[in-house]
Amino acid sequence: MYRRSLCHSQRSAGCVTFKSRQVDLLTQAFPGRTRLGVFWDQISGDQFAAAERQARSLGLDVQSLKLDHPPYDFDAAFQRLAEGSPQMLLVLFINLNTAKAIGVDVSTAIQLRATR
Repeated sequence: MYRRSLCHSQRSAGCVTFKSRQVDLLTQAFPGRTRLGVFWDQISGDQFAAAERQARSLGLDVQSLKLDHPPYDFDAAFQRLAEGSPQMLLVLFINLNTAKAIGVDVSTAIQLRATR
């Protein structure tokens, strides 16, 4: 059975920890940058909370944009987020349609999911 998720469970501790780690990796990849933009949706709320806590603990200014009513209008979302001039971007998506909309190779994600 396939889940419509790139994490093994929508609310799994492993997925939340992974999102916190992604914030760490962004700060390492872009040292000196302090403004983090985050796209998230209702389903990824737990991941957003963990990522936001981690970002704030690292002294980052978090500029979040909750996406509602899929399919999401990413053109408008990017324009809105750009108003705050983020220096880094974290996209927390769960839905495979969202993944497709931002250019993730969904066929690879499904293959990886099927092998677990």
